[in-house]
Amino acid sequence: MRLRSTRLRWLALAILYNVIDDTGPDAFEPGLDVRLALAILYAMSDGDREPFDDYWNGLRDPLDYTDRDGEREYIRHTRARTNLTGIARRVGLHMTWQLMESLGKGRKPKRDSVSD
Repeated sequence: MRLRSTRLRWLALAILYNVIDDTGPDAFEPGLDVRLALAILYAMSDGDREPFDDYWNGLRDPLDYTDRDGEREYIRHTRARTNLTGIARRVGLHMTWQLMESLGKGRKPKRDSVSD
């Protein structure tokens, strides 16, 4: 069975989207799922590494400049979601609410909403 590039792109975005919801205030080392998703999406991208690198670094950043858990979690989530929007744009998608809803539910929306 072959995966179409649009399906592969969606699956990789879903991994990155759902990892954000699993993060808390503490930094962590992303797993192979995140590495693979970033690699796949970067291979499909326009070549701008900035949002990919910042997504990765944002998960690992201890955010030492604040000692409040709620603030660190907010910063980590906001940074990751901002970079995910940039990643989606680099692979030809706009982060609409329909796309975000489908990524969160793990169900791909109708073809029209994720096509180029």
